[in-house]
Parts: sequence; C-alpha cells; structure tokens
Amino acid sequence: MPHKCEASVVLLIPYLSRARVALALWHKMSLSDVTEHMDKMSLAAESGYTKEEVEAVLAVRKALLASGVPREALREERELIVITLVAKCRVEEAVTKFKTYREDLLATYGVSDVFSAAAEKALSEQWHRLAVAGVDEEGRQIMWIHGGGTQPDEEHACIWASTLYFFAVHADLVSLRNGITLVIDTSNAPKKKVGNERKLQVAWQNYPTRPQHIFIMGTSALTRAAAS
Repeated sequence: MPHKCEASVVLLIPYLSRARVALALWHKMSLSDVTEHMDKMSLAAESGYTKEEVEAVLAVRKALLASGVPREALREERELIVITLVAKCRVEEAVTKFKTYREDLLATYGVSDVFSAAAEKALSEQWHRLAVAGVDEEGRQIMWIHGGGTQPDEEHACIWASTLYFFAVHADLVSLRNGITLVIDTSNAPKKKVGNERKLQVAWQNYPTRPQHIFIMGTSALTRAAAS
C-alpha cells in the first residue's frame, strides 16, 4: 500500500513559480547543448540521463518535426523528456503519446502554455483535487487524485492544474523510468452527476502515465473489483 510522506517542494508542488519549476532535473540542460556535447555526454551525465535516453528524446523531437508538428510546439523540453521516458524511450510510442497529449488534451481544453507564470494565481481553486503524497515503497512518486465534481466552466482550469500535477509527479528519474503509483480517492464524489464525467474520463486517459499500482479508495468492493 502507498504511504504518505513529506514530499520534495521543488519536485512535487505543481503550482510553484516557473523559476522554481526550472530546478527540476530535466531543466538543467537544453537539447541543443546536449547535441553539441553528444560525444562526451557530460551534460547528460550531470543530470543523470543515459546516452540512450538523450538520443531517444532527440529522435522523438526529430520525428515530431518530420510529421508536421510545428517547432514552436516543441519549445518546452520538459514535455518531450517526460513523455519520451515514460514511453520507455520507444520513439514511435512517444511520438503517438505526445500528439495525443498535445491535440486531445491541451488543444481540446484550451491550455496554450502549461508552465505559464499565471498558473499560480489562475489555478488557486483547483489544488484541492490533487494531493502531494510522497513516494511508495519502491521510491516511485504517488499520484493521488481527490477528484470531486467539475463544472463545465472549470474544465479548462482543472485540466491545466492536472497537467502541471502530472509533470510534478514525474519530476524524478525513478518515476520517469519505473512508473508511478496511482491513487484515486472517490470519497468526495458528488451524489448528483454533473454530466461531463465521461468526457473528463477520456481526458484523464490521454495523460501518458505508466502506473505500476492503482488503488481506488472510497468506493465499494464490487466497484474496485470491476475496475481491476
């Protein structure tokens, strides 16, 4: 079972300023710098990445550009790195996941700049949905979703906040390489449905997660059995 513990502020609090988020592991190097130093792999080694991981990220970016994704859409290296490593550095799979993330998640819900400095203020009413829960017994981050009803006019903010939370949970190499533990707490689900539950469920499925364990809390044994 997962256990809660004090989490790293830099790695897990999703609504930190962009300056603090920049301290995450993947932001210590740029892809252009890595390309220039590919032979020595010094920057990759300093950040903990392997030669294969760096080459996979570069291959995914090249494939996305070749497929017509505009260069501007690839300016945020954190997205490329996380999605590539979560896909186990499988280039074709990472390309598909990136396009799904960009088109079916961000574009659908109007999220134009995930890491905008405006997030801290704009999303202040959304953080109650998403818990900082530390790591599990294997050192993987725990993605703990409190849930609750989402009104239609909250969908944009909810997805934006959830996206920041997704990247915060994947801000360490252990979780990027080995997956996460996912906890879904349904205890505060509204008795009356809003009507957009199925739509949002599809949105959650578009996140490129790789959970190794899934726990559903606050529901009946029958429901948990059906979900598994």
